[in-house]
Amino acid sequence: MNIDKSLTQWVEIEAASFRQNVEQFRKRLGRTELMPVIKSNAYGHGLLEIAGLADRCGLNWFGVNSLEEAILLREAGFQQKILVLGYVPLAQADLVIEYDLRVIVYNLENIKALAAAAKRQKKKALVHLKVETGTNRQGIPVKKVGIIWREIKKHPELVLEGLSSHFANIEDTTDDYYPRFQLENFRQAIEWFKQKGLDIHFKHMSCSAASILFPETHFDLARVGIGLYGLWPSKETLVSCRLRGHEPLRLKPVLSWRARVAQVKNIARGAYVSYGCTYRE
Repeated sequence: MNIDKSLTQWVEIEAASFRQNVEQFRKRLGRTELMPVIKSNAYGHGLLEIAGLADRCGLNWFGVNSLEEAILLREAGFQQKILVLGYVPLAQADLVIEYDLRVIVYNLENIKALAAAAKRQKKKALVHLKVETGTNRQGIPVKKVGIIWREIKKHPELVLEGLSSHFANIEDTTDDYYPRFQLENFRQAIEWFKQKGLDIHFKHMSCSAASILFPETHFDLARVGIGLYGLWPSKETLVSCRLRGHEPLRLKPVLSWRARVAQVKNIARGAYVSYGCTYRE
């Protein structure tokens, strides 16, 4: 690697480490598809850089937070299925269709706007309905999914491709009561659609911690973020993994922060260092 000698600090991204982390999750997930979550500039690792590594690993999905991130990926030439996990303003519905994106929906206004945009462009709008299972952020309660489904059915331009939810407290505890409570709520939503004769193709709820700890949460697609960058979601996740008798994944940090050494100095014992006498030898 050739580093510009004028740089005093830089970051390095290790492709082999990312590839190893992908393979570790693939082994844990089995037949479940892996969606790398590359929101927020890929957790600071570089959106396009990580997307390129994911592409070389053969990953078919990208998860992003905003429409802007999704468009950057499309304009860079990536053809993966891109799911926008965050809110998309109504005024940007046409861009969703134009750039062949998937979006999370949970209210009637967005559904109507997407349907209208798809009709104007004579295309389909692929949507993933988010079910509220206990996080109480985005999402619609299980008992109200019928309201959304009835609206979707009115518009032949809309395709309900996915059903999703999100865990509230799975990383920071070794108690699995609340994750299992949420999982049961999600299963109720799945069952509701099955009773209507609809088996939604992509059901997804699993994050990094859920992918590691709870095989029953894998369903069809797993949204893995922090784990792909080589970090455990929390120390509790590692403890829980061992308590359950699972072999811990061998994750390797993808990013390293480098700096040039400007000076090596010997100082006397007891001498202070830096402003405010921050350190003392």
